[in-house]
Amino acid sequence: MSRHAFLTMFVCAIMALSGLAVSSPAQAGGRDYPPLCHSQSVLNRIVGRFGWAERRTWHRGFQIEEIVSPQLRYQVLNGPTAIKHDHCSARAIMTNGTSRRIYYSIERGQGFASIGNNVRFCIVGLDPWRIYGAACSTVR
Repeated sequence: MSRHAFLTMFVCAIMALSGLAVSSPAQAGGRDYPPLCHSQSVLNRIVGRFGWAERRTWHRGFQIEEIVSPQLRYQVLNGPTAIKHDHCSARAIMTNGTSRRIYYSIERGQGFASIGNNVRFCIVGLDPWRIYGAACSTVR
C-alpha cells in the first residue's frame, strides 16, 4: 500500500471516529436519529415538570392542559458538541384558556447516569427569571 493511500485511509478513519464525517440530517454514523419532538414521554415530562414548578414556586393558578402541534425546528447530530439533540417547538394550551409558544430541546443520552434523554423547555412569557434568556432564546 502506498504512503498516500495509507494516509488517506488513516485520515478517513480518524474523521469517522471523531464524528466529523459528513452525514445526512437524518443519519449519523449509520444510525437513524428520528426526531423526538412528538414523543409522548417527552411531552408528559414537560407537563409534569411545569406542574411541579407551578405548584412549588410560581403559584399562578394554571397548568399545561395539553401540548399541541409539536414540530422539529432542527437537529444537531454532528457539530462542536458530541451531544446529539433536537430543538422543537409547539403550542402549550393552559388550563386558564391561554395558548403559548413552547420551545424545548431533547439531549440524547443525557438523562440520569447517561440513560435516557434530558429535556429542557421554556414557555414564552412564563420564564420570569429568564433562565433561558429573553423569549426563551437559549432553547430555540
